[in-house]
Parts: sequence; structure tokens; C-alpha cells
Amino acid sequence: MPVRPQAQVPVQVEPNGVAFLPNGSKAYVANTVSGTVSVIPANLRNGVVFRPSKHIAVGTEPVSYTHLRAHETDSYLVCRLL
Repeated sequence: MPVRPQAQVPVQVEPNGVAFLPNGSKAYVANTVSGTVSVIPANLRNGVVFRPSKHIAVGTEPVSYTHLRAHETDSYLVCRLL
């Protein structure tokens, strides 16, 4: 059964991957060109995803190693990064 998108979230330039805390309360997005990680508050149990609360400068081209490219196919889309 395909997963339905929960939200479209504006982040910074060239989002590369997303990782959620196990309890679904926050997501972290690596923004490759911006050199930042966006922190996104969420309540996945209730289907709520907010705008980023902050963008943390981390240096050149951060990546997410938990990224499985799930956000790139509609049948497995959980959160679209803009």
C-alpha cells in the first residue's frame, strides 16, 4: 500500500535527504548547496509537519546517510522537500 504525502515543506537549497527522530517529533534535512541542516518540528502520529524552526550552518555539502531516496518516488512519498 502506498504511503500518502503528509506535507510539502520549504527548506533551503538542494535538499539531499531527510531523517526523522524515532518518535516522529522532528525531521532533519541536509541542504547540500546551502551548507545547512533544517530542523523541522513534527507530530507524525497526528499527521502534522511544521515549517522549519531553524537552519543550522554545518559547512560544505552536508548529506544524510539515512536517506533511502524514498522521497523521490510518489508511491513512497512521506515528505516532499522544496
